[in-house]
Amino acid sequence: MLPMRPFLFSLVFLAACGKDSETSHSLVDAALRLRSARERGDTESVRALLAADSRIWFEERTGPGSQVDPEGRGPWAEWDRFFRSRSRVLESSVQSDTAVVLLAEEINDFYRLLDRPPKRVRITYSFDASGRIAGTLVQSVDDGRGGPGRMPEFEAWARTNHPDVLKRILPAGEVDPSHPGAWRDLLVAWRAESGLPLLD
Repeated sequence: MLPMRPFLFSLVFLAACGKDSETSHSLVDAALRLRSARERGDTESVRALLAADSRIWFEERTGPGSQVDPEGRGPWAEWDRFFRSRSRVLESSVQSDTAVVLLAEEINDFYRLLDRPPKRVRITYSFDASGRIAGTLVQSVDDGRGGPGRMPEFEAWARTNHPDVLKRILPAGEVDPSHPGAWRDLLVAWRAESGLPLLD
């Protein structure tokens, strides 16, 4: 589960050829401008780039998806702010005359507390006839570089020492993003007891 996050930009263009090259590049530019506007908290620019009923999906584009909130509200958005999520765009490619794909690498303090490496995601932006972003599909990239870090060690420790807290913040084995403070407090306590260095 990966929400939209603030991004740093380092773009490698995979060149689009032929008469649609200018249009394709303008779509890539629109996707990057959306991400930049999100980073700045520029809600008006975000609204201008999104279709009225812009939708987002995670992992698979099935069902109606969730409506994109131009103001970036919601538990995952708060989670990202709390854990100082940041990422950079590694590549862009043109999928069609109405869709572009960005490859991004993400890191945050939650990953750092678990000694997890940065995670790569593939984000596909689909555009409507007016050139606005109508759909966003966010997919994890399994490139062999990821992994859970020390999550199994942390879970085992928390299950023994703080089972009630773990049950609240990790219901059914899925991270509950509405408790970032509880996550951080427990992770910091675990690192301290385990003799692991604390984050700066």
